[in-house]
Amino acid sequence: AECLRHSWFEVDAPWSEPLPLPVLAGAVDVHERGVLRQEVAARVVRELSAGPLSCGGAVFSALAELGAGVASAAGEGAEACTPFGVHFYLQDAKYGRYVVAGGGEASCDGAQLHFTVGKDPGRDQRRMQFVSEFVDEHRFYLRDAKFGRYVQPQGGQACKNGVELQFHAGKDSGPDAVRMQFVREADADGKFYLKDAKFGRYVHPRGGQADNNEVALVFWSGKDSGSDCTRMQFMAEYEVSHVAERLQQMGLQVAILDLIACAFSDPDESALDCINLCLLAEGCTDAAEEQLDRNLWKVFQAAGEDHSGTLGAAQFEQVLDGSLMAIGDTFSPPPSEGNSSCQRLRTALDLDPELTASEVVRHIAQGGREITVEALKDFVVARRTRPRARDTTTIVGGEGWKFEGP
Repeated sequence: AECLRHSWFEVDAPWSEPLPLPVLAGAVDVHERGVLRQEVAARVVRELSAGPLSCGGAVFSALAELGAGVASAAGEGAEACTPFGVHFYLQDAKYGRYVVAGGGEASCDGAQLHFTVGKDPGRDQRRMQFVSEFVDEHRFYLRDAKFGRYVQPQGGQACKNGVELQFHAGKDSGPDAVRMQFVREADADGKFYLKDAKFGRYVHPRGGQADNNEVALVFWSGKDSGSDCTRMQFMAEYEVSHVAERLQQMGLQVAILDLIACAFSDPDESALDCINLCLLAEGCTDAAEEQLDRNLWKVFQAAGEDHSGTLGAAQFEQVLDGSLMAIGDTFSPPPSEGNSSCQRLRTALDLDPELTASEVVRHIAQGGREITVEALKDFVVARRTRPRARDTTTIVGGEGWKFEGP
């Protein structure tokens, strides 16, 4: 891991006492969580970006304001904890039976997982729901939504066929953590196989079919990919709530909400189904700014910029007029649209079609003869984040909150 290359971990360091293994593991975990947060924030930005020069606009402004409001309510020095629910029922793809703990809920260690007809949609529905606690974009722990117990192989390892799945308190986050982790192997129509991340064994009904209640779930090598493959497949019936529901309304898919719930949750697990919304807002803002910077540089490079970060005002005016050159693939629309390169750039810059190229350049350059990357960035950000009076919809809200945007 990158963090282990720091001089603090060198063998010939001035201090002689070796680092305790829990401290070392904690450092690696903090680093991995930081990387995951960056990756998830970047993915959120990609999903919500309106175009190559999108800087998030009102969506991220609303998210940032809500995060700041939560932080203010939490008080100085306190961690902002915002309810964020992403739960799902796990359902057999062939017969439609649901997975549940033996006895109806995972209230004790050793409770086995089996199939049953129907689900509990009432106030105690969490007893039949699960949470995916992701380690990266592929591997995850499977956790009970009510008591927080984790699914793991009986005996701790799925090292042979027929090992049953059980609930147990706590998870293994050490060197052999993969023994308790799962991977989804996607198939058509939202169906998927559930696989052990260490040995590669698949989860399926004991006996091969979930055609009765009380059929247990077991690990088995190999999968059925033939005409009866649904007997080994699952479907996830999701329920999102609180801020997660509002992010879904903004356009985020459930798979990303799952990653957000893990990456920005309390690492000490003191508050289940909560995230630090302030960190999410900050991460998205940073990722959106990085994306904007990259694409602005592409504009300058395509216009013949000499790596000084400046472009002649007259030269940029020719770019907007379409008389100088063609913008590359960064702004290319589908072939059917047939837009010229200058039209694509004007659209990306969110320009009023009635403004002439000289008027735009005069506004950006403020009477000067050059346009810098910073000046163009300020112009784009101002265009993207300005309030609009028409076509507004609520983006993020809640009790006492209402933010409007395009």
